[in-house]
Amino acid sequence: MAKRIKNARIFTNDNRLPEADALLIDKHLIAAVGSEEKLKKEYPDAEVIDAGGRLVMPGLINAHMHLYSTFARGLALERAPQNFLQIL
Repeated sequence: MAKRIKNARIFTNDNRLPEADALLIDKHLIAAVGSEEKLKKEYPDAEVIDAGGRLVMPGLINAHMHLYSTFARGLALERAPQNFLQIL
């Protein structure tokens, strides 16, 4: 079932806040962004969620990260590692 989120501040990944105040989610995808009035007319049967004026944005997920590399950058080692376990 589609979900219509209304009364929201919408952030997009292109660093802008559109004038829209509602969006429609269908099958885990953002299907439409626009005014609440327009989306209500186009999708009257969608479940309604009131965002209460809060920010709605796509999930920013990094599912693969080498955190140890971040902290080891520039680290002076006594000897060069010979295998992956020594790197860890």
